[in-house]
Amino acid sequence: NSNKIYIVTRKKKNHKIKKFKNKKTKIIEGLHNIPSDTDAFVVATPWYLNDKIVNFFKFEKKPILFEKPLGAFNSNYKFIKYKKNKYVGVNRRYFKTISYVKKLLNNENYQILDVDVRISEKYLLFKKRFKNHLSKIYFFSSIHMIDLIIFLFDSPKNIIKLRSSKSRNFFKNKHFYFKYKKFNLSLNIYDDTCENNSITLRFTNGEKIVIKPLEKLQHYDKLIIKKINDKKFYIPHVKKEIIEKNSHLKPGFFVQMKLFIENKLSINIQMYTNTLKLIRYLSNA
Repeated sequence: NSNKIYIVTRKKKNHKIKKFKNKKTKIIEGLHNIPSDTDAFVVATPWYLNDKIVNFFKFEKKPILFEKPLGAFNSNYKFIKYKKNKYVGVNRRYFKTISYVKKLLNNENYQILDVDVRISEKYLLFKKRFKNHLSKIYFFSSIHMIDLIIFLFDSPKNIIKLRSSKSRNFFKNKHFYFKYKKFNLSLNIYDDTCENNSITLRFTNGEKIVIKPLEKLQHYDKLIIKKINDKKFYIPHVKKEIIEKNSHLKPGFFVQMKLFIENKLSINIQMYTNTLKLIRYLSNA
């Protein structure tokens, strides 16, 4: 295990990470005077500083965990050295809702019929931050959702781009059809809608899972008759419900952080390549 870990953050009073502060983990502010007497780093800075942080640490040999998922630096990816020692904060993989689906997909009784993934972005947020904002769109929600596609279903065999539509802010709503060996996945990336990000899976056994938002999962197994105002209705029966509590504290990242400190984390930048490839394709489509 690492003897000493430095958490690099923009503010020392970051309440989300101070729970890790102890004799072996120190919190430092900014990139000035980075200590040399450390065994590992955790980078916990805002998403829009990704490029700057990655560039600063690209030659670092010591293990580094980046809290935010990496996506905007696609063109700089080949210049990063020691990729096996640099770990990516894809914390949604560790949500209880996602772990439940991952485990279920290993059950032969649950063969996928089809999948629907919907992403709601806010392009105006990127327009304010970046001049060429459309090349930077995969920072916020999208990158986590795209990574979950790779994590749960692997890379698609083929991608069909459907006709784009215009949002109310005159940005493109993007629509894709992913083809896998035994099922298809529909991906819709919307700009500024009232919808939460969602993943819907339908199975050949008639059951269905809806994750919406990512912190809430409902697993339906059959239709039941329910009386409402003396009238009978067919209502989907909830077989299982999971709600990720305290999601504002990034529970998935806490799991990753713990594994990193214990030297058990496996998702490094080299293993993240397929996610980056898919991000690059969708961003340019």
